[in-house]
Amino acid sequence: MAFPRFFELSSDWPTVTDDKTVQKKEGRDSGEGAGGRAGGGTGEERAPTSRNDCGIVGLSIAKPSSNPLRATRDQYLFYSAVYMHGKREIADFKSAVHHRRLSHFRRSSARFCGGFQIRNMALLDIESISPQMDNSFNAKILNYKIVDDGKFALYTIQITVDSYTWTVERRYSEFDLMDMRRFPDRKKSFLPPKRLIRNLDTEFLEERRLELEKYCRALLELEVWYQKQKKVNSLPLLTAKFFDFHQYEIHSIVDDLSVRLGGVGEEWLTNSESSPKYFEFTPIEMHAITERLRLPEPTAPDPRMVADLGNTIDFLHRVRALKIRGAKGYVGTSNIVWNSLSYSLHFCKNLLALWISDSDVSRVCGLGSVRRTLRRLVIHYSMNNLRDLLLDDEPILPISEMERWASLEEVDFSFNELKSIDESICLLGDVKKVNFSHNNILDIGPHLQHLTCLTELDLSSNGISSVQHWNELLGNLKKLILANNAIKDVSGLSRLYSLEYLDLKNNAIENVASVHPLGGLPCLEVLHLRGNPVRKVVEYRTRVLEAFGERSWEVKLDGKAPDDRERDTIRLRLALRRAKEEKEEKERKRREKIEEKIR
Repeated sequence: MAFPRFFELSSDWPTVTDDKTVQKKEGRDSGEGAGGRAGGGTGEERAPTSRNDCGIVGLSIAKPSSNPLRATRDQYLFYSAVYMHGKREIADFKSAVHHRRLSHFRRSSARFCGGFQIRNMALLDIESISPQMDNSFNAKILNYKIVDDGKFALYTIQITVDSYTWTVERRYSEFDLMDMRRFPDRKKSFLPPKRLIRNLDTEFLEERRLELEKYCRALLELEVWYQKQKKVNSLPLLTAKFFDFHQYEIHSIVDDLSVRLGGVGEEWLTNSESSPKYFEFTPIEMHAITERLRLPEPTAPDPRMVADLGNTIDFLHRVRALKIRGAKGYVGTSNIVWNSLSYSLHFCKNLLALWISDSDVSRVCGLGSVRRTLRRLVIHYSMNNLRDLLLDDEPILPISEMERWASLEEVDFSFNELKSIDESICLLGDVKKVNFSHNNILDIGPHLQHLTCLTELDLSSNGISSVQHWNELLGNLKKLILANNAIKDVSGLSRLYSLEYLDLKNNAIENVASVHPLGGLPCLEVLHLRGNPVRKVVEYRTRVLEAFGERSWEVKLDGKAPDDRERDTIRLRLALRRAKEEKEEKERKRREKIEEKIR
């Protein structure tokens, strides 16, 4: 299970502009990160030092009693509601509790993530499951295999919770270690004894498989019984981790996150203030947190408050840079589908940077507070339409009246499946940098003209063939990247008078005359034309630079300023051109005089 990992941010939060950069970033991100998996493997759990910060500044609420098992159900629902919904929902909640109409509150709060009427991952409901295993909750060992050149056998355990299943592989020594930790005095242990001789015989291994299957079932039934007696809704983390519940089941995922964040979350956040970092979560973790907040359960599963949900919510409330990284297909060995998981960002109140990768953005909700604080937004491999992300969860107002992304300065929508730039882009009115590279855009449409602060635009690696009338849409642009398209004529850019940088690499520009309209751009300093047929023209560089007249030596063409020889050639051609123009002007005036005399 992916746990928050660190990703260094430079001071200006650079964007991704090409394949190599993305590959480098994705390659780096695929590891454990600079921060690694904090809190793993030590077995130490520390209770949180404070439960005062519930994400609402200045709000005083009635806390649960020191023993969560004595607190009323309504108190815990109220406490969870404060974390999830903030001040605006408190009045609704108090009214609902007063009249015992809790269903009314759940309906009103469901709008934060589309209602979540269908659960898309495992939830172990300890209170309602049968004392003995059945089809809704089961464990079986499917098979075994001998690995490492015959040194030991690996048993494949299948866990079933409702309609969801996953497998986990364990060797006997792992069973033995877990059993020693679970039953230290060994008197209560019912693990089959270890065998030293002929322990890899087929007959013995089949017998051992059946014995270990009985052990797994008995252990889980015992844990469920214990937790029911204590009125706790989740398995103990020791057992949960052995069977990988902390990777696939809602309660255990949240408990595991809360324990770790309770121990190291404060330190991570403090360090990130001096060295900004992305903290990475997965969609299944975010989905589990969102679903857990909807359950009428205590925020901590036991009186020691070790796995307090408040630790996770407090961390997400304070984190400044968050990355949510999913994947395609199924989650691990389970039948849970990555892109079926919806989740809310409602509790992320102070986000400055958000990076979503390989996670369907149409499943993201609760973006109200994010809209007000976010400065940088990165979406990779996650989007087919802009409106899926930028519009409200349930858009009922015209776009002109919707809440804008007020603080957003930079967006990177590269490496998606966008085919057009729809009207929802108007909600980014103050954005300065936009990256649409590596999509399927054929035409930019009319809506970019509403981005009055836009100075940098990357449209490389799309299917653009025409730039006609772009002068009317991108008037304040300083940097424009159009590499790897199918552009032949650039006359539509001839009045972008603020343009300083233009990248036209790998297009279809064939002759020098097609480039001449750019010569009238007074601020252009960098022009890239590599990969175009025009480069095959004799003395291509001097003929292109000649279009800029006296400014020609101020322009870098294909990353190189004109050398002395090229400057001399350009000066000579300019002189000849001026002489020709003067001669033509004299001839024109002479003809005008003759025409006047004739009249």
